[in-house]
Amino acid sequence: MSSPSRRDLLRAAAVLAAAGTLGGCGKSGDEEAGGVVTVDLWHGQTDTGKAAIDALIKQFNDTHPLIKVVGGGGGVTADSMLQ
Repeated sequence: MSSPSRRDLLRAAAVLAAAGTLGGCGKSGDEEAGGVVTVDLWHGQTDTGKAAIDALIKQFNDTHPLIKVVGGGGGVTADSMLQ
């Protein structure tokens, strides 16, 4: 299996960053959403790519207490998704 390209890693980082904007989605005005928002991040990375995404998820979760990103593979690898 080939290692992920820089473009793939940047794309994963962009997806993770976009997940952070989901915290702004929800109730507005006097209504409080209450609780932590959980985002399931599916990706097809393994090895180095997975390690990079896991590190980004940890960094994001450490700095955004009201949003919890859970990194999962979605049950498929990037090679399978391309087919």
